[in-house]
Amino acid sequence: MPPRTLPRIHSPAADGDISSPKADRSIDRLSPLPLYVQIKRRLLVEIHAWSHADRPFTPEHELSARFGVARATMRQAMSELVNEGYLVRRRGLGTFVMTEKVVERVDPSMNFIEQWASLGRKLTFELLRIEKIACPPAWQTRLGLTGDDLVWHIVRLRRAEQVPVSIDYRYVSVRFAGSLKKRALERQSVLDLLNPDAQAVNAEFGLECREADEADAEHLNLLPGDLVLTRHMTYRNEAGDVVLAGTSHYRPDQGRWSVRVPLTPHAPPDTDHA
Repeated sequence: MPPRTLPRIHSPAADGDISSPKADRSIDRLSPLPLYVQIKRRLLVEIHAWSHADRPFTPEHELSARFGVARATMRQAMSELVNEGYLVRRRGLGTFVMTEKVVERVDPSMNFIEQWASLGRKLTFELLRIEKIACPPAWQTRLGLTGDDLVWHIVRLRRAEQVPVSIDYRYVSVRFAGSLKKRALERQSVLDLLNPDAQAVNAEFGLECREADEADAEHLNLLPGDLVLTRHMTYRNEAGDVVLAGTSHYRPDQGRWSVRVPLTPHAPPDTDHA
């Protein structure tokens, strides 16, 4: 008789599963969702509720024991949280929850690129889309255009040190920007690329908080249902024409807005305080 072959036994440790009776039972080990992704989602809840800015976050070895997973699995979850800007590693001190936000101050220069750079966080832009289209119905009134007018539709992802900060949607009449180069859009503000007659002299802004949509969740590394800060903007030239309009969807843990307005006539604007 041929020798009997013993059935192969699957080792959970091969999947990073070294669960013990004391392991966190919130992890579904039968789910097709990888363990590190499930852990990452649960850690996000803890990160958002973290109130000890001066204390290190829970160490990897403690989290590994709590969830009953291999250190490599926990390290993958933690590394992604660092890369996405939720945690920051400080040599010799440990891993901390990222709590420092960049304040975008509204001033006549509107140079957010320099504001972020002054705090050591260089902004970069990834051009997701640029196309010349008929002005969409939802934007015709705001832009003062009709469906027969052409506009540039620009979508960019803003990052600071590889951490996604915002998705920017812009609409510009081709009258004010005959051509837009991909290389320039990856380096500069759209306002700086408009024609001379499109120099903005005033701006209107609106802010609202809402749930992230699919694009927000995908590009800003958010979970469905997370909140984003949406900034609506309209820029006008000296003649009163709208030269640019759009929205920016911000990840709320990376930055905030600061506006100070004068309450007396002709008082100079002061934007030094949040």
